[in-house]
Amino acid sequence: MAADPTTARIDPSGKMDITEQRRTYHAFLILARYVVLANIVAGAFLILALTGGGWLRAAIAALACLIVGLYFAKDRREVTAASSVGALVATTAAESGHTDQAGAAAEIFGGAAETAEPESPQRPQSASLSG
Repeated sequence: MAADPTTARIDPSGKMDITEQRRTYHAFLILARYVVLANIVAGAFLILALTGGGWLRAAIAALACLIVGLYFAKDRREVTAASSVGALVATTAAESGHTDQAGAAAEIFGGAAETAEPESPQRPQSASLSG
């Protein structure tokens, strides 16, 4: 019998394996890129063809949009300056004990940050106003 998803426990250590979620999200982003590109190419073709630009000119412009779009839509895995800065920010935040910011930065920039145990916040003693 399957577990009830409303009563699922969250891993308190924060070290849950999310590789499948990352793969799914990555596939969604790739699909979204190409759907947007298809809409741009079709829109460019239809606008130019139906507004008197001619079918041949519309086809050439749509082909140019497709070539430029495919160049920019391809997935690049090399390290960029932004990912290097992101890894540095995530590592610095983790070393200073800001684990929530380190995790957020690691998720945004795709890096892995070492997370320290969160410190329990100290509640200041409040002075009594009576008297």
